[in-house]
Amino acid sequence: MQIGGTESISHSAQATFLALRDQQQALVRHLPNIEALSVLERNETPPTTRLYSRWQGSAGEIPAVLRPLISREMLAWFDEAVWHAETLSCQWRLESAKARDIFTCTGTTVLSPEGEARCTFRLNAELHVHPEHVPGVPGFLARRVREPLEHFVAKLLRPNLTSIAKAVQAYLDATPSAAL
Repeated sequence: MQIGGTESISHSAQATFLALRDQQQALVRHLPNIEALSVLERNETPPTTRLYSRWQGSAGEIPAVLRPLISREMLAWFDEAVWHAETLSCQWRLESAKARDIFTCTGTTVLSPEGEARCTFRLNAELHVHPEHVPGVPGFLARRVREPLEHFVAKLLRPNLTSIAKAVQAYLDATPSAAL
């Protein structure tokens, strides 16, 4: 399943890139369905920065049909991101914290300058859900829940992936020194 979006941000591409890469924990309060973020590893080899983080999603919007199958731990995921300062881009991969093969989501985020004080945020991702790997789900049921589970995971991820642009906009608006 494809997930993507394009947003305009009224701050420079460089300031937006630095906020996205270096201020992720400050952005969490602006992201729907996210309770917490922990950066577990950070490795810098300029112009590249690699981050490995754990995100905790909120259980608020689990569909009734999936509630017996989805634990809080299943709403957490790891994010492995490689940030490229020279191209103002990031390649990333998400995977479930509970069972690493429940889903995978890979994608890219690119910031394109639109003059000195504006940029375009582009996010493109590919999501694959594998309900047959959910503990306790028999094969016959996995086939029946694949589609609702994929839509649920996409519903959880999509607003957070695409609202990152709004979160960085809000962060930079509220933190003038970061926007320089």
